[in-house]
Amino acid sequence: SPVENPLPREQDIKHFKLMSKWGNSPGTGTKIGMATSDAFYQMGCHMVGCSHRDTPYYNRMTTHASKVNVGDKCYMYHKNYYYEGVFLTEYEEIDNEFIKNSEELKKVFTNKEEDDIWKAIEAGKVHMKAQIKWNTKKILSAELEDILKHPEKRGFPAQGTILRVL
Repeated sequence: SPVENPLPREQDIKHFKLMSKWGNSPGTGTKIGMATSDAFYQMGCHMVGCSHRDTPYYNRMTTHASKVNVGDKCYMYHKNYYYEGVFLTEYEEIDNEFIKNSEELKKVFTNKEEDDIWKAIEAGKVHMKAQIKWNTKKILSAELEDILKHPEKRGFPAQGTILRVL
């Protein structure tokens, strides 16, 4: 019988930069950005805060996320370190209850009155998640740092939640 979800051939594997920025929280390299990256690592996933349906941000994020296939590689960095992983699933919308019940995210976003993540959940914004098999944290080489921090050199947008970078 055919194998389910066969791994892609090496030449078909795409490489993506993942961001840990949510809402208006500071991005990669900040204390909360690093804590969010660690939470995603601990949870074995990556999440995307997509905003409300039929908004430009939602459309852009779902377009980016739809480019991911099982077996693609990803990189999530902060300061001098990075995580490398392989997508086990494609992105799918998740119920906000999943986020509300996440012990790892509760450690990062502790003040429900002030943190944008809780406001977004209460406002009914759509979120997406992909399962990822993460490797351990590694030191960021100068070459990979240049690729991840300056994707515009390769024709990709400089910022975003998920970007193809190689």
